[in-house]
Amino acid sequence: MAILLGAGYVIRYYLPVITEPYLVIIGAFIAASLAALLVYFLSFIRGASPVTIILAGVAVMFVFSTGTSLIQYFSGNPDVSHAIVMWMLGSVTNVTLNYIPYMALSLLAIPYYVLISWRLNALNLGDDVAHSLGINVRNTRLAAMLVAAFQLRPR
Repeated sequence: MAILLGAGYVIRYYLPVITEPYLVIIGAFIAASLAALLVYFLSFIRGASPVTIILAGVAVMFVFSTGTSLIQYFSGNPDVSHAIVMWMLGSVTNVTLNYIPYMALSLLAIPYYVLISWRLNALNLGDDVAHSLGINVRNTRLAAMLVAAFQLRPR
């Protein structure tokens, strides 16, 4: 949506310090967080087993993919469609050295995952085993999903 709307003309007007590529990144983070929360909510309703989370993730992925396809189809602008496809493919054609500090932000997730790696390994053994080891399964799962949504990439 950020690409279709010119990377947020209204936001750029009121917050001129934020430039176009960063609005796309912020929009991607918000949408990824929304998707992660939706997956977590859907899997929580049906009992948050690993299989339920995977199936909820597949369902949410198809809904968001359909939305992206509809945006491309109805945009009416080939440049917007091309920009969306390039973003989805992870194109680095517009990347300059100015993006490196912002891309490095995504590396902040690595120490977090190292610190909670034993919790994630315990979750692999099952929810009951993880709970018996003193792990708050719901909070660990939610935090890991939100941190995974934080992966930044340039436009």
